[in-house]
Amino acid sequence: MTMEDPIRACHISSVGMNVKYFFRGQFAYLAQRGFGYTVITSEPTRDWLELPDSTEYISIPITRSISPLTDLCSCWKMFRLFRQRKYDFVQYTTPKGALLGSIAAFLARVPVRLYLLWGIYYVGQKGLRRHFFKFLERLSCRLSTHVNFDGFQLRQFAIDEGLARYDNSSVIGEGSDNGIDIAMFDPERWREAGQETRKQWNIPADALVIGSIMRLAGDKGINELATAFDRVSHGNDKVYLLIAGPQEERDRPRAEAERILRTHPRVRLVGSQDNVLPYYAAMDIFCLPTYREGFSAVDLEAQAMAVPVVTTKAIGASEVIVDGLTGVAVPVKDIRALTMALTRLLNDAGLRHRMGQAGRARILEKFEQSVFWAAVVRQRLSLLNRASDLDDGTGGNNHHDVT
Repeated sequence: MTMEDPIRACHISSVGMNVKYFFRGQFAYLAQRGFGYTVITSEPTRDWLELPDSTEYISIPITRSISPLTDLCSCWKMFRLFRQRKYDFVQYTTPKGALLGSIAAFLARVPVRLYLLWGIYYVGQKGLRRHFFKFLERLSCRLSTHVNFDGFQLRQFAIDEGLARYDNSSVIGEGSDNGIDIAMFDPERWREAGQETRKQWNIPADALVIGSIMRLAGDKGINELATAFDRVSHGNDKVYLLIAGPQEERDRPRAEAERILRTHPRVRLVGSQDNVLPYYAAMDIFCLPTYREGFSAVDLEAQAMAVPVVTTKAIGASEVIVDGLTGVAVPVKDIRALTMALTRLLNDAGLRHRMGQAGRARILEKFEQSVFWAAVVRQRLSLLNRASDLDDGTGGNNHHDVT
């Protein structure tokens, strides 16, 4: 690949965690191919974001809640930055990062304004809140020149909702946000680490572990998971629940779920983990009974680690697995169906093995990371060339070329 000029690009996200976990390795790959990125988040420093040295970092406050004065100041800072740097394109993700970024980039006349829409917040809201947040989501989409989804179901939902159109939206490859590093997500490579993780958390070697990587939040299905585990654990003292992830303050588990999670002798809450691979390796079943997703990265990762997945039929979750082949999809909030699916897998070691192997084979075929990254480069160049054609009307004399 050759570039006539370096491509000036900016990425905006409300929180650093989004950058660290959903773009790991991607900015370094893009830098090697002529993309000069600036990353903006709310984190005061770049220390833990794992960004390559070639990527510039700027801290600008982006609150998750509506904060008019802070939001106005942050949007103004972005606008000034975009006008000064004259970026070729700006991309943004997370609802608030997208709202402020799209407004600032539109006002600064950035040629390519790319919304990485990987989940729709208002789906979990009701009444006036739903209408208000849908309006903000529509505004972010309308101010963007292109909307990129991480799954086909989410894209279709957004089109049906009037957020995006077919002609200004797309999904890269088979979906996902960053693909899967097959060499890293290798169950054999992490087998011993999984055994050590069990020892560390006092889980017997012969236990059956239901696990999850999730925020302890209502919309991730923590209430249903806690209740279903409580039911399947009765009369089966070999069943354990292992969850890695932070406590959600805004959408905490209900009282009964909290009681189960905090008092059940075979529940292990291990908090956020920088390296979740040993935890996948410690699991027999992965479970994410989510209410809403973009395209579930953790469901993909579990399959890559040859762990069968139980998830829901929510948009963005059900398309990540093949129901009946690599896992089981149950209706959203259906505790009875969730309990039955977990029971079925707990009682059938052969089924767990077959689903796990089928899941890994599917990831190897469709979601390999280097193939996904190459597709990202092609898409970004296509968007830049299209903007160049519209700008000069000459057929693209200032194109970036792929060779």
